[in-house]
Amino acid sequence: MRIQFGPIAREICLKEFHISESHAREVVEKPHQTQVIDLEPRGQVVLFARRVVVPDREFVLLVEGRRDGEVFWVDAAFKVPPDIAGPADEPHPPLQMLQGLAQRFGHDITVGEHRARFIVWERIPRSASDSTRLVHVDSPPGRPALLLGLMQQRNTEDGQYLECALCFAIDQDTYARAIGA
Repeated sequence: MRIQFGPIAREICLKEFHISESHAREVVEKPHQTQVIDLEPRGQVVLFARRVVVPDREFVLLVEGRRDGEVFWVDAAFKVPPDIAGPADEPHPPLQMLQGLAQRFGHDITVGEHRARFIVWERIPRSASDSTRLVHVDSPPGRPALLLGLMQQRNTEDGQYLECALCFAIDQDTYARAIGA
């Protein structure tokens, strides 16, 4: 399986959060934990986690991505603080780590009438009034936020819906300071 890095993973996660490409590849190739989230009919999201040792410290690296044939596309990578990762001998599942990052370093997001800090999977009704803006990140002005998630609009006889999966927005500055980037 070939590993490719999407633009958000490369430009923000690797560069701004100081995560090496070789460490991210190692996590995907030799994970300590793997969690597959089935989002049919959209496919699957795979979360990999592994303890990584660098000269000055050890941390859990969490990689989120998706398979497309023989290619695994890395969509995001995060260094997970120890209290979110859980004990070294029994770390939390990767999805719980991702949710922990969103709860601690995230901003609320608003989709239609639904407001949350982390959306695992929701089918959210849409009205004509929110047709121009699908998602709003409730972040202070001038604070960069990394918005991630899978969203797809569905039209049914009952109306329009936005299917949201693994949606969250991380405050880039707060997170970068917390991980020492």
